[in-house]
Amino acid sequence: MSDMTKRIAELEALAHEIETQDNLATAHPVFVVQQKRTVYGVSDDYSDGSIWVYAGEECEFEDLDDSEIEDAILVGFADTWEFVTACFTRKGCEDYIKANGHNLKEPRIYVESAHRNREWIMLRALFPDMIERIAYLEGALCLLARALELADEAAGEQWSVGLIDRARKELEGKI
Repeated sequence: MSDMTKRIAELEALAHEIETQDNLATAHPVFVVQQKRTVYGVSDDYSDGSIWVYAGEECEFEDLDDSEIEDAILVGFADTWEFVTACFTRKGCEDYIKANGHNLKEPRIYVESAHRNREWIMLRALFPDMIERIAYLEGALCLLARALELADEAAGEQWSVGLIDRARKELEGKI
């Protein structure tokens, strides 16, 4: 299978996934991989909890000896979700996590909306349209190839080979 054929097959699968996936009641979904990030030094009013820190490391208060207690501090923390990457499909996020999850802290998939984001909406719509156009062009090329075969048969020779070589040289570097 050529690289181009492989890419077209991948685009076909992506277009199918975009058209058939559950968009989770979200207009123009953007599937996002996020990872948990803990922010320390948060006020008690906004924290998810607190931890003891001694010498820059999290510790249990009970594990500190008397000389360490006065240098230990109680710090508030909050867990947030940090953007990692965006995908057109949930499957794209799942594949990303499968390949890169070992580098992520508690990854999850979240769905945002690209409502009124013309660029994202156009790109999502482009995949199915592109596949339709490729299928049309493949059909046209098959029709042209068959027409050339019939012309060769009628002429009793392979004059179309010379025309194809000439066209290839003229178009070289343009397509």
